[in-house]
Amino acid sequence: GTPATIFLCGSSLGQSPILGPPRTITDRREPMWEEKRMLIWCQTYPALSTKYTETVCTGALEIGKPGLMRLYPLALRGLDNTSRHNKWSVIKARVSRATADKRPESWKIDNGSIEFEERFESTSDKRRVEDLYEDRNVYEGLEHLEFEQKRIKTSMGLVKAELVSARLELVTEREQKEWREKFKRITANKDLWEDSIKPIPQAQLRPKVTFRCAGDREEYERTAMGWEIYALARNVREYSPDANIDELSAIFERDLRQKCFGEKHDTRLALGNIKRFPSQFSIISILYPRKDRHDPTAQQGLF
Repeated sequence: GTPATIFLCGSSLGQSPILGPPRTITDRREPMWEEKRMLIWCQTYPALSTKYTETVCTGALEIGKPGLMRLYPLALRGLDNTSRHNKWSVIKARVSRATADKRPESWKIDNGSIEFEERFESTSDKRRVEDLYEDRNVYEGLEHLEFEQKRIKTSMGLVKAELVSARLELVTEREQKEWREKFKRITANKDLWEDSIKPIPQAQLRPKVTFRCAGDREEYERTAMGWEIYALARNVREYSPDANIDELSAIFERDLRQKCFGEKHDTRLALGNIKRFPSQFSIISILYPRKDRHDPTAQQGLF
C-alpha cells in the first residue's frame, strides 16, 4: 500500500533535559489506539515542556497507509534502551487520534508502547525514500503549502528547494533567562528528575536558512529546527571558539551546503507549523538522499 508520513511534534522550540520515565498520556476519553510501524526521518532539537518535561518533534513514515500524521508527545530521551531510537530507525508504537489538536495530521503516541525494531539500511530500503518523496507529500513551494494550510489546515509537507544562504543568530539574554527559569521550575520536582540522563545544554545559536523553492524567484528565511542542524551549529562554534558571529555564519553556511545541498543530493526541506501559529512554517528537517539512489549499480549508500 501507499505509506504515510508521520510528524511527532513537541511544544515550542527550546532546549532541555528529559525529566522522568516515559508516561502513557491519558485523555478525558479513552483513546482508540492503533499499532503502527514507522520509519523515523526527522527529529528536532528537544524542547522544554511544563506538562511533558521534554519533547522532540519527530517525523516518521508509516508503512502501509496514505496520509500525513503528527504525533505528540514524544519523550525521546526518557525511553529505555529497548525503545530509544534516532533518525532513520524503524519503530513500532501505538497511536491514537488527537482530540485537543484540530490539525488534520495530529495524533498522539503512547510512549510506553514504543519498540525499536531496526536501523534503516540504505542499501535495501531506498524504496522508503520514494515513499517519503511521493507526490502527496511534496508541494510546489512554500506558498502552495501555505495555501493548503488556509484551505484545509495542512500543517506539514516537503518542498524542493535550493540553498541561498545560511547564518547563525545569537540567542538573546532574555531568551536564555526565560529558559533557565522554566528549566528550574521543571527540575524542582525531584520525583520527575532522572539522574542518569545528562541535560542537553541550552542552545546559544539559532540556525537560519534562506532558500528558494524550485521554479520560484522569491526567497524565504526560516529557522532550521532539525537536531542534526543544531549539532552542526554547535560543532562550528566548538571548533572555532574565537570566531565572531559573522565568521561562524560563514563556516556554518559552507558546511551546510556541502553536507545537504551538493550536486549529488536530491534535497527536500521538510516544513511544519505549530498549533498556536498555524500560518508560520519552520524547517523541521533537511532531507538529502543521493540522486543516484535509483541506479542499481551505484555502490554508495543512500546519503
